Amino acid sequence: MSTNNDRLSDKERALITAARQSLAAKGAKADATDAAPAKFTATGQAGIVAPPVAPSTAPPVISKTASSPVSRPAAPAMDAAARIALLMQAEREANEARKQRLRRWGIHVPLGILILLVLWAAATTLRQVLR
Repeated sequence: MSTNNDRLSDKERALITAARQSLAAKGAKADATDAAPAKFTATGQAGIVAPPVAPSTAPPVISKTASSPVSRPAAPAMDAAARIALLMQAEREANEARKQRLRRWGIHVPLGILILLVLWAAATTLRQVLR
């Protein structure tokens, strides 16, 4: 699946990169567990030695004030799809709040300028009429 990275913000790129790294680490850990070599003990019995446990592969938290991701302590075990769904829901909520703020300023500022212009025009016209 290819994405058009030119249209993504830095925050969105960081979210996608974190999700891909998380999924890759999870897949690598599953492959390493499946392919663990059998070691023989002194008595001749085969025992499977577990591979070393990797540090937490939780995706980084995206800071709202900084442009770089900030690492966080390990989160409770969660399905990758559920974690991505939570990240995307938080991003949707932030995007909706941003759109509402832009709509509010996009209406109020021009309306205020228009009202000032109408008041100025009315005052100028009244001054000329009353002379």
